Amino acid sequence: MANVIPGKRAAPRLPFAVYALTLAVFVVGTDKDLIVGVLPGIARELDVSVATAGQLATVFAVTYAIGAPVLAALTADMDRRRLLVSAIVVFAVANVASAAAPGYAFLLGSRVAAALGAALYTPAAMATAAAVAPAGTTGRALGVVTAGFSAAAILGVPAGALLASAAGWRTAFVMIAVLAVLAGAALSGGLRDVPGTEAAGLGDRIRVLRDAPVLRVLGVSALVQCAGFTVLLYLGPLLAATAGVTGPQLATVLIVFGAAGLLGTTAAGRWSDRFGAERVLGVALAWLLVSLLVFGMVARNLIGVHVAVGVWAVAAWMVSVPQQARLLRAAPGAATVAISLNSSAMYLGSAFAGGLGGAVLAGWDAEALPLVAAGLTAVAAVVFAIDTLMTRAPGVRSPPRTGPDPGRAGDRAR
Repeated sequence: MANVIPGKRAAPRLPFAVYALTLAVFVVGTDKDLIVGVLPGIARELDVSVATAGQLATVFAVTYAIGAPVLAALTADMDRRRLLVSAIVVFAVANVASAAAPGYAFLLGSRVAAALGAALYTPAAMATAAAVAPAGTTGRALGVVTAGFSAAAILGVPAGALLASAAGWRTAFVMIAVLAVLAGAALSGGLRDVPGTEAAGLGDRIRVLRDAPVLRVLGVSALVQCAGFTVLLYLGPLLAATAGVTGPQLATVLIVFGAAGLLGTTAAGRWSDRFGAERVLGVALAWLLVSLLVFGMVARNLIGVHVAVGVWAVAAWMVSVPQQARLLRAAPGAATVAISLNSSAMYLGSAFAGGLGGAVLAGWDAEALPLVAAGLTAVAAVVFAIDTLMTRAPGVRSPPRTGPDPGRAGDRAR
């Protein structure tokens, strides 16, 4: 018999369903970011400019941002297992269509379909992970599922890019489709039936948009995501300016970014359960702000670049998990819709970051990017501080840090 420390209870194990959900998030995350690595091949074969091919990523992001809350509202009363498997099937078929696209217009349409499948899957997966997690492990479950995106950055995207360079961009989409089928099989076999919510109509399901605390949480997500992508999208020019980083060296930096992100999401999940989402978010925002302010001073050589990117990435990836936990508590009767709105806010922040970063490069120089991102992070911290003060004010209900897991009520029939 294993020795057990007296008075110390072992942490409950997460069910297999959480890891099945994570596998599909890994596939979705790989597909979302893979397009950047295959743009030249697509542009060449379909006879369009690289800039035109780049609109595939923009269309994906906008479709996701708009589709996530609408689809979450329309499917709120659908059994989660059936919904998640259906979403992954749509996603897999869309990637098969992308691989077989005869022209640019067809490929664009297939990316819209893939984005809708991803928009349907990801918010539901987050809410379902919270619903099936044992008591006291909601943050850990959300951290594990969110880590699927980090794993995609470390493994999925580089693997897809290598496959595309060796056998063509269409094979990368085939790889995504095959992985999606495997993820769907894992979901089908590993996830028990989880009822959806019982909402009367679309208006009732999206009434969360009128909730000021929810909107403040969404504002923090949008600002932090915009700050992060303002740097990440233009990381190549930034590091070339600060330390002369070349293409092959940039690849190792991106691996560090993904690995640090995996560490950040995992730590945030555990710490949110132990210390509370608000404390973890406060630390993450402060850490993120400082790391961006000193980024240019640290990233002056290759070693400094890896340190600066790693420290920044840990903080940047720590934000998502406590944000989702805060949303689940702020809107316990509309968990999936609230998380879908958070996904939309993040995608809109990413879309805005492209234009903002381009304007910074045109008006100043690449080394100004972290400082602009720090300014956005500071605004996010102010919004978070205001939200914290308002929820703690007399007469304003503040959700307890302990007690039933947030999100369980959101995906359980009332």
